[in-house]
Amino acid sequence: LNNVLPEQIVLRDIAWGLAGLNRWTAQGAHDFYVTDHAALVHELVKADPTARPIDLVGALIHDAPEYITTDISAPIKKFLSQFTDALERLEQHIESAIRRRFNIGEWNRELIHEYDLQAREIEREFQFGHKQKLERHYSYDRSNRFTRAAHYVELVGGALHHTHFSNSILNQSTST
Repeated sequence: LNNVLPEQIVLRDIAWGLAGLNRWTAQGAHDFYVTDHAALVHELVKADPTARPIDLVGALIHDAPEYITTDISAPIKKFLSQFTDALERLEQHIESAIRRRFNIGEWNRELIHEYDLQAREIEREFQFGHKQKLERHYSYDRSNRFTRAAHYVELVGGALHHTHFSNSILNQSTST
């Protein structure tokens, strides 16, 4: 963990790990996985007219380090932060390796955080009996880990392709 290298990062591994991590410490009324959360944040960011292609990537991978660290609830993270910053440093280290592996630039962290909090509120409603409010956000099969992971890979791959394509167009236009 002290030396996570970019070449060790595999998108399928991230997707598989996140597709098996049930959010809300698995205490909610419904199963809801980190890949579902990422897809929801992505959808919310995508609807924002100020969002850039890199922000869509950020929406999808903002919790990607959890494929190694697991999904630790916010109250527990807050409690632990009183005693150590080791978890935060580890997540930053893993994120850095992921960013280097996929050549990902800096996304708007404030924008992603805003929609991460909105997604959390939508998820909270879902967990307390308003399943239809969340189900409308999903047009893919969430019923098994394989389909959740495959959908995540598809979303991330598309967002990365769009970001790199946009960057190459920008670089061409600024170099002439």
